[in-house]
Amino acid sequence: MIGDDVTIDRVTQDSREIDPATGSWLFVPLVAERDGHDFVPGAVAAGAAATFASRPVDAGGATVIEVDDTAAALMALGAAARDRLDGAAVIGITGSVGKTTTKDLLAAVLREDRPTHANVRSFNNEIGVPLTLLGASDGTEAIVLEMGARGVGHIRMLCGIGRPTLSIVTTVGAAHTSEFGSVEAVAVGKREIVEALPSAAEGGIAVLNVDNPHVAAMAPHTEARTSASVPKVTTRASVWGAIAATWGLSTLSTAIPPSSADGSASTISRLPTATASTLPNSLV
Repeated sequence: MIGDDVTIDRVTQDSREIDPATGSWLFVPLVAERDGHDFVPGAVAAGAAATFASRPVDAGGATVIEVDDTAAALMALGAAARDRLDGAAVIGITGSVGKTTTKDLLAAVLREDRPTHANVRSFNNEIGVPLTLLGASDGTEAIVLEMGARGVGHIRMLCGIGRPTLSIVTTVGAAHTSEFGSVEAVAVGKREIVEALPSAAEGGIAVLNVDNPHVAAMAPHTEARTSASVPKVTTRASVWGAIAATWGLSTLSTAIPPSSADGSASTISRLPTATASTLPNSLV
């Protein structure tokens, strides 16, 4: 480390977000199409108190934390934040479609009766997941983590950072076979979110869409309790009900009306408005 010890309470990879009026900032210069190290002087000028760096940088009077790989350092910092939030329930969500909508709806309901934190927009990759964890306050009781992937192994990596205790798989389809190569590979990649769960004895729960055969087939691949053990978890209302019953979420159970008599999914009512948008670097 070069410089003084500093206390940090905000972390970003985007120098445009830095505002010293909102906290003490750590800048993470990521290397991709553009080298984030080139933006260190601007980040410091904007008020960053410290920066990671994997090569020499002009950081002025800011503290420089030297690391081998800034992306790996961000993920390690996110994992440390997850340790700090050990008492919070962490819900991981993935699927070929519906991740962001499910994340937004669930977070909106949970916020009705408990401090809840979730990804911004579709910021669901190895940058967004650690930043989401780092953005959660000490009093957070529930964290909703959308997780995307570009290939097999990516969700396993994200689960190593976020360590979800409950996972939801919305569906598996052919929408993203260009990244995975086949629907079967998509299923293997998405399955990693239930494989990473703690056992049923340790409180792990997998909520699976039994109407999708690829998702239903994930049940034998986890030691967690699965939604198959909850009667008729085949509609939106009963999936939300299963989560509510598991955690005693009275707000969630009252916000989602029961399924209609014919078994079709009920209309979700009395939920705060939630919107879904996509960042360019979000994953599928």
